[in-house]
Amino acid sequence: MKRFQNSMLMLIAFSMFALLAVKMTAQQASPQPQEVFAFYYSPDKLLGVEWQIFERNDEITGFSCTIQKFEKDSTLSHLLDFEFAIDDENLFFKDIGENIVYYNFYKYDLDLEPGMYELKVKSKSENGESQPSASTYLWYDKDEYKNDIYFTEYPEMYASVGKLYQSHVKAQSYDNDKTIKYSLTEAPQGMTINEDSGLIEFTPTESGNPYFVVRATNAADPTEYLEMYFVLTVVDCQNLANITGKIIYDESVENKIGIILAYQIAADGSINQAGGMDVYDQGDFNLTLDKGSYYIYFMLFDKFDDNEFYNQGEWYKDALTMEQAELITVDCGETVSIEMLVGDQMEFTKYKVSGTVTLKDGTVLSNSIVVFESVNNDNDSTFWGGYQKSVETDENGYYEVLLPDLFNYTAFCFVSESKNPGVYRPQYWKNTYNPFEATVIELTADISGIDFVFDEDDINYPDGSISGKVMSSDNIPLEGAFVIAFLVKSFDGEPNSDLYQGFAAITDEEGEYKFEYMNYGEYIVFAYPNDMNYTPGFYRENNVAALTWEDASIIKHDGFTPLKERNIILPVIEAVQGIGLIEGEVTSTGGGIRNDVVGEAISGASIFLVNESGATNKYNKSSNNGIYRLTGIAAGNYQLIVDKVGYKSHKEWVEVGEDGVIDGHDIQLSPESVSSVEDNTTTLGLNVFPNPASSEIQLTVNSTTTNLTVEVYNMIGVKILYQSINSVIGNGTYSLDVSDLNPGMYIIKVIDGQKNTIDKIIINR
Repeated sequence: MKRFQNSMLMLIAFSMFALLAVKMTAQQASPQPQEVFAFYYSPDKLLGVEWQIFERNDEITGFSCTIQKFEKDSTLSHLLDFEFAIDDENLFFKDIGENIVYYNFYKYDLDLEPGMYELKVKSKSENGESQPSASTYLWYDKDEYKNDIYFTEYPEMYASVGKLYQSHVKAQSYDNDKTIKYSLTEAPQGMTINEDSGLIEFTPTESGNPYFVVRATNAADPTEYLEMYFVLTVVDCQNLANITGKIIYDESVENKIGIILAYQIAADGSINQAGGMDVYDQGDFNLTLDKGSYYIYFMLFDKFDDNEFYNQGEWYKDALTMEQAELITVDCGETVSIEMLVGDQMEFTKYKVSGTVTLKDGTVLSNSIVVFESVNNDNDSTFWGGYQKSVETDENGYYEVLLPDLFNYTAFCFVSESKNPGVYRPQYWKNTYNPFEATVIELTADISGIDFVFDEDDINYPDGSISGKVMSSDNIPLEGAFVIAFLVKSFDGEPNSDLYQGFAAITDEEGEYKFEYMNYGEYIVFAYPNDMNYTPGFYRENNVAALTWEDASIIKHDGFTPLKERNIILPVIEAVQGIGLIEGEVTSTGGGIRNDVVGEAISGASIFLVNESGATNKYNKSSNNGIYRLTGIAAGNYQLIVDKVGYKSHKEWVEVGEDGVIDGHDIQLSPESVSSVEDNTTTLGLNVFPNPASSEIQLTVNSTTTNLTVEVYNMIGVKILYQSINSVIGNGTYSLDVSDLNPGMYIIKVIDGQKNTIDKIIINR
């Protein structure tokens, strides 16, 4: 009867910031509770709440707890307030050293309905009460309480490199009538637990966040057990460092509540959140951290009014992006004090933007939705989301909206019209269905004439659909991703004005997208996530997404048959921070289906920077005038990939030095012919052996030409090996040296004239 207590058994709530200890040094009336943790056991109607006080204070006289319940519409409704004195018989506390006191309180006869709850705790003294703790959340499912074992004592969550870590875990049955045995089902090397006492011992050799899973088992019945997952924070310092200071709010800031976060640069160059805390109107904060280098980020909870979505904060010092921020380095035991001015550098003016939505014949389209989304003014993709505002057209098809000038914007329109509900494709300003072709709007004054004109062609497409999901490589559905279907070939082979044009959809909360009323033809599908942690890419059948359109899987659509489960799997971006920069302009060599002029700027080109292991480090798009810019690049060798549907992709290796700036790195793309993209499913009777291989593979191919081309791609679609082979017509066997490939899985593609076939190979040493 396996149960993970942290996932549902008692359901344990979690604090938003539990990676490192966070202390509040403001001169409050009473110290603020931290690291709040809660569970609920319905058979006994028992609520358990635990917390810590990081500055021992013998003047504390008691505590209070507030519980709110999440309703179906995600709003919070107040449920209960209760208080208890420091000498309450159900309050227990323990001094655990370093001026930290651990508390837990049990409230009986509390009848909760199943659902999600928010809890906050405050301390009280003769001088008044503290600020409330950070929120902790509790999920109660009435069907989860099948096990009679629960944990009563939890291990310390902090350890030091090279120092013996010793901490106990305890569990019991609710009637305390069972003998409990302890074991580790998952643990870092060298960690042990005493099966009788629950004593955990471990001497860490490096800093980080190793996890372990403790199993508490009924000795008389091994099928009855409970497991709990813990994450241990291992630091280099015996005496931790502090970054302390004050948020100074500008007079324009009304809601003086926010969150401050510390991001640490790890030894491998990756950037990880290392601590954080809520900051209230006094503005005081203190982050207790391991030695290292940190970027500090602060965000107000409500930056704008009118329920506008805005997720960009401010970086120390006076910066809007991490690349512009000042790095703070602290050593063990060191305290660094800073001040952050909030509001002054974020001053903005709102301008009115207006327009109409109509059909080409002038028919007004009322109740249509126009959406404005921010893009950073410097074309930096640090924040892919940001500010978003939508507005609905009135009975005359007119709309107007006020937008802050902090950003440039793109706009798109969804039509809702009774005669043809849901049939119109979303249109982007100006006159395109491809979001990468959208014209960027810059605000320096009020703007009118941001109009959307729909053609009857937008509603006369046949039935049939292309649908699927956009998922991360770790199987997380990606909501709010743009998905773009590009027509790359008409079935009749006739010229088509829609060729290489994109038609967009947006994924829902389950990551699902759907294109309806698409014309027949061959398509490739591209997904652009709203979450900057994932790499955009093209649909590939039963594989992770490709970076270039030439490597995408073709979807043949007859215009009538629903094509489902065209799932796009996006890998994680492996961001490594540095100070390097690559910038330049993307232009056309001229010609092609769009009749480009030589040197014409190419907007919306995807710019990828891929490391030597095949993982994407950076991504951006070229601007309206073809300019691209990749910043914050760590030193190293990279493959620079520039891709635009309808053009031959550009790939080259570049080297970025420790302080490398590569400017004026201009790229020219050549337009593809209409017949450049072919179906990649033709078989040549390819046989690969041995597979797995270590240094060499043999390819048996039934060739129709005397010249074969072999290409090897890593699992995110980057070509890493290319070789031409003099072949014989008919069956032949050829050798390929793979000794330089790292262990892992690859895609091998053999091209025989106009035909090609693919297979997977595994390199194992």
